[in-house]
Amino acid sequence: MRLLVFILVVVALTAPSSQIRADHFTASLLRSDGVLVPLAQYKDGRWKNPRAKPTDSTEEESNTLADLPEPWFAKGRLPSPLWHFLSRRGKAHLLNASKVVQVENHCQKLWGIVSDLPKEETVDARFGYVGVALNVDRKVNPSYELNKSQDEWTRLHSFIQSEFGKEEQARATELSQFLKPPSREEQKNTSITLSYLYQMTIEKSGERLYYFEALKEYKKPIPINDQTCNNVFFNGWILTKSDELKVIDSKMGWKDCEPGVDSIPMGLLNLDDEVFIFTVDFGYEGDTYLILKLNESRMQTVLETYGGSC
Repeated sequence: MRLLVFILVVVALTAPSSQIRADHFTASLLRSDGVLVPLAQYKDGRWKNPRAKPTDSTEEESNTLADLPEPWFAKGRLPSPLWHFLSRRGKAHLLNASKVVQVENHCQKLWGIVSDLPKEETVDARFGYVGVALNVDRKVNPSYELNKSQDEWTRLHSFIQSEFGKEEQARATELSQFLKPPSREEQKNTSITLSYLYQMTIEKSGERLYYFEALKEYKKPIPINDQTCNNVFFNGWILTKSDELKVIDSKMGWKDCEPGVDSIPMGLLNLDDEVFIFTVDFGYEGDTYLILKLNESRMQTVLETYGGSC
């Protein structure tokens, strides 16, 4: 009898976290070198970075993964040995994690865990990232980059072109605080360039979510300004509702001369009745990892984590 009790206790202590609680888990960014970088923990209905900030930090300062003295996910315990990952090829992987390592990100270092990610899944890596993995058996739907050969591209290009023009008019006062915008005629006659267009599927509803980055290049030189600020960017999110397209969140400004970031959506997670999106943002001051929550009319940032810079 004592032997049986002992065996049961050992099994309980060594069981993967995915077998213990499906509502308490960790999300990791998966790099192209196969290293998992634990990003955040979901517990009690919210996302958080379960590590202490420096004593001299303020509430406004971002959480960080860069140059931490120790791996927060292995403090006083072994890291999760198994991670679930759905690739853009549609293949579900159960990754085996082994040793804890430090990896470079720009001029700083991140803690991670080596995994046995198959090499063929690294071919489509974007800026060194493959996707998002969880240490529970939940699906993170990957994002797919669309191209000109796909029917959706044409429809979305036309829609974004129209919305770009409307947004330029709506934000004319805001844009003119930095530079005088081009004439209305020039705005109407200038076509957009879609730098990025990504698609994700919301599993429960079947709706599609798109992220886009668009640009209008205005060639007219700007007097007494040696920076190339002629171009206007328009980045944002589009949601399909009953096959209708709707911009739910966006940002516009002068490319290269105003604060802006390039974002790469890594995946989408349906969690009960909520939808969360993982993104990697590349700005002038380094990488930032975001977890966004989809509301009906906007994208809400629920967790922002700094990832390193030079």
